[in-house]
Amino acid sequence: MWYPLIKAGLATRQEYDLSRLATVLPFEPIFRNYEKHPPLQAADVLAWLSRMAFSGERNEFDWIVTELQPLIPFSEYSALFTSERMQRIHGMSLEMNFPPELIRQWQKDLGSKPPRRRKNKRKNNL
Repeated sequence: MWYPLIKAGLATRQEYDLSRLATVLPFEPIFRNYEKHPPLQAADVLAWLSRMAFSGERNEFDWIVTELQPLIPFSEYSALFTSERMQRIHGMSLEMNFPPELIRQWQKDLGSKPPRRRKNKRKNNL
């Protein structure tokens, strides 16, 4: 239900090359059960371990990232998201202008109104 709204919001942003984004964004998001799809669980664990390693948080499983990192190439579409980048994304999401018909459909599907935009009095602070 939320995915079409996000895609439509991206279409309002001039700085996005939607034809390029379309090559990596699926038509609909895909959700899978970890028990039925062990590779998904392994990818999730590896992502968590990598995030911990990149953030400098040490744990007893550091050796797994050290062993696997040279074997798993980074995708050209992968990126590290710093706190500053996440704040910029949050700010951009507040600026998206969603088409009214999409908002009405969201209200109908969810039985509620979308969250109201907060006026952020503290600039650059979340």
